[in-house]
Amino acid sequence: MERDKAMNIYLLAVIYLLPSFAMFGMTALILCRDFRNPLYRATGFMFILAALNFLAAFLSNTAPLQHRPAILLYASFPITTLLVAASLHYWYIYTKTYEKKNANWYKAVFVPYIAQLLFIPIEGYSVRSIAFRPDGSMMYSPGPGIMIFGVLTAFVIGVIVRLFIPLLKKEPGPAKILLIGMILATIFGVGVYAAGMYYQAEQFLIDKLSTHSMLIILVTVFINMIKYNDLPSYEKRYRILFEQAPLGIMIVDRSGKIREASPMAKGILNLRHSGKNIMDCFEEKQRADRLKSYQESFDAKARMENCELRLDSVPNTEVTLSLDSEFMVVGAETLQFIMIRDITDMKRNEHQITYLAYHDGLTGLNNRTAFQREIDRLIGFSAPFTFILMDLDKFKQINDTYGHHAGDLALRHVADLMSAHVRKSDFVARFAGDEFVVLLRESCRAEQFVADLLEWMKPRPLVLENGEELSIELSVGVSRYPEDGSSADELYKRADDRMYAMKRSRRHLVSNNG
Repeated sequence: MERDKAMNIYLLAVIYLLPSFAMFGMTALILCRDFRNPLYRATGFMFILAALNFLAAFLSNTAPLQHRPAILLYASFPITTLLVAASLHYWYIYTKTYEKKNANWYKAVFVPYIAQLLFIPIEGYSVRSIAFRPDGSMMYSPGPGIMIFGVLTAFVIGVIVRLFIPLLKKEPGPAKILLIGMILATIFGVGVYAAGMYYQAEQFLIDKLSTHSMLIILVTVFINMIKYNDLPSYEKRYRILFEQAPLGIMIVDRSGKIREASPMAKGILNLRHSGKNIMDCFEEKQRADRLKSYQESFDAKARMENCELRLDSVPNTEVTLSLDSEFMVVGAETLQFIMIRDITDMKRNEHQITYLAYHDGLTGLNNRTAFQREIDRLIGFSAPFTFILMDLDKFKQINDTYGHHAGDLALRHVADLMSAHVRKSDFVARFAGDEFVVLLRESCRAEQFVADLLEWMKPRPLVLENGEELSIELSVGVSRYPEDGSSADELYKRADDRMYAMKRSRRHLVSNNG
């Protein structure tokens, strides 16, 4: 008899204590991963209650007979009730039910469980009577509380199924695993309970397995964590950030070796895999100097902040990158985390905006804004320069006779001739309407430049779309800084006066010849 009793205790220890200790261990593991996360805390609470439930079941089968009913009534039943409520709380957090508009209706489901906990101590509510088998195990006839608990549990399962239906489409993998776990746990629990009620006079082990239905749920939670990493952790959030961030991330050591690179970084730098050296992104003749500069900055722990870098990472394609970095000690080694943004398009757009702001849309020459900036700059240097102003003769007549399209062609024709013959040091702009301006840094070239310009126009008439040729003539006025003025307005007025003097002399010559 004593031997059988010892064997029963060993068997009960395997059935109850091993799962209990395992639950406590997993609880510590879960809470240590991310205690601040509500889903982790809810899971840990569920595991603690499961561990206590196994422990209470062990005590209710091994404690002295006079204490077993109290353990069943004041430990096992309340813990089981809390465990079902904790499971519901877990599903609510998992499905973000607390964030929904009708969250209060879902919260109301906890009210019957609170009432159930308050009613458990009432005599006859949970069990009507308790008896003992010859082996010492308890037999009890359920009271209304047990029946109500069964109804509540079935209702909770229905709520969970209702919440999981939308997830089956959005996240079929994790949702199916968890839902299957709940279904199997319910089937197992109901089956064990029914078998225990039917065979309780003959069987010793059947009613000992009712607590193990929760193991199925817990196993599915862990399968979900392992297979899908369902519970968010710092590691998962880092991995999501690393792999899906809209900027590239690299981890680089002092030698420039890329320890790890995100998919975005590999795409930006045209890297097929991590493990290459960051210096491979530069031309071979630049690598030694680049590496020396990089290592000096690395040793000084100089962080990069909005550092712009141009690379020819793809043949015949230049990209502009913005780099930011931070140093971190991993183990005993210092590594540099480099964040990369491809700002090629942004720089191209900035260049385009700047170009449009300072260039004439019709001719492509500098516009009046650019002219004002350049002449202010030259005056600020107090260095001599020549101001040449010119416009097209009979431009209004061209517009009136041939249309504005012909006038635009005439302006572009003049602009092309001027662009083709000025030097890089000269500044050419379309000032307004049919007026053009040239600023010459070499004042001694002014007369020759004007003579050459008028000469260039003669053999190059404007050819209209209908094949007709138009001879374009320019009137030119010249002023010099500082002799003719110390401001842009003064230089313009003197050049304008001389330009109109040239126009008048031409008209006078034409009238005399007529």
